[in-house]
Amino acid sequence: STEVIIPNSVITIGRDAFTDCKNLTSIKIPDSVIEIEGSVYDLDKYDDIFMYMLAGKGAFTGCWSLTEIEIPSSVKSIGSHAFKGCGKITNVVLHDGLEHIGLGAFEGCRSLINITIPESVKTIGRWAFYDSGLKKVQILGYPTLSTYNGSNDTFEGCPIEYFDAPERWKSKYWNFADCLKEYGPGSKENTSNGSGRSSTSGCYIATSVYGAYDCPEVWTLRRFRDYYLSRTMFGRAFIRIYYAISPKLVRWFGDAVWFQKIWRNILNYLVDKLQKNGYKSTPYEDQ
Repeated sequence: STEVIIPNSVITIGRDAFTDCKNLTSIKIPDSVIEIEGSVYDLDKYDDIFMYMLAGKGAFTGCWSLTEIEIPSSVKSIGSHAFKGCGKITNVVLHDGLEHIGLGAFEGCRSLINITIPESVKTIGRWAFYDSGLKKVQILGYPTLSTYNGSNDTFEGCPIEYFDAPERWKSKYWNFADCLKEYGPGSKENTSNGSGRSSTSGCYIATSVYGAYDCPEVWTLRRFRDYYLSRTMFGRAFIRIYYAISPKLVRWFGDAVWFQKIWRNILNYLVDKLQKNGYKSTPYEDQ
């Protein structure tokens, strides 16, 4: 059959369920489904492309004639290799409710040009869109991209021209695509003047904790940096060390709950002390 309607009684679409159904052109996934299973192995933790190639097949791997797919909001997880090799897919609709996109989930979907990742997505696996045709990616939330030993292969091989994503997310994952390089440390996008201070994430940890470079708490901290730290030898040394280390800390741990909790407590205490000592929390332009 070229068209399949999955009954409402189905909760999980198992691995290999439709593998290599090359004539399948259309499939309707009901709201009862909560998981689309992937291959038997989850190799996000490995740094071996050969083991990855042996990882097996997902629910719709190799459905070459499938042209579009809509994932209902009931689905929480798209397993590894779920749609790998579906080379004619031009449209993938992901609804809010999805939390995980597995490794290699859309690998080799060469006709897929655009994708919108809903705000609910928490993690995206390695090679998730490897060698797909993606040119434009819209990310509505702050998903964590799986890495191993500094790898950055989630979008490897994609001719991406544009990322529409939160500034903090782009600063964290600047090395995952050429079009994000401008958000890397020391880049034009991240500097407001010759001092190397960032216009969007200069107070890297504070910006990560409070969610914006322009907010009352960060305005207070920036005043302290400019009016006190930058005027002493030890203060300037601290600033240099901070700007060298903090971008890496935010990239590695910025989305971790423990990181946010620890630094919020520290910064809240510091901001409170500074404000009591006369450092204002009104809008501020860097000196």
